[in-house]
Amino acid sequence: QLQIIKVWHDADGGFHQQVNDIAGNSDNGAAVDLRNCEVSGPGDMQLCATWRDPQFKADQASAYYIRVLENPSCRWSWRQCLSLPEENRPAACFDAAIPKTIQERAWSSPVWYAPNG
Repeated sequence: QLQIIKVWHDADGGFHQQVNDIAGNSDNGAAVDLRNCEVSGPGDMQLCATWRDPQFKADQASAYYIRVLENPSCRWSWRQCLSLPEENRPAACFDAAIPKTIQERAWSSPVWYAPNG
């Protein structure tokens, strides 16, 4: 999935963030089989989009950056657990608080907008 994140401060100094989904689909049915870490479901080899800020204000400083979200995959710690026989796995392998999957991300450098004056 491809997103554009907009950040800005309001007149009172409050910080705001807006996430704009512009390509791909986070609800695309991608899955991970936790028995062997095989991934399934659709994904995109390439995403391309054009976006214009519908709430752009010429007098408001802001910044924009692109974020890319991959389909979920097994977390490194769960891969290590699977490499061991179940009876030899440490307690952390059975801890429900430790996620078994992760969704990798990449992001661009921000583009800063500053009003004239």
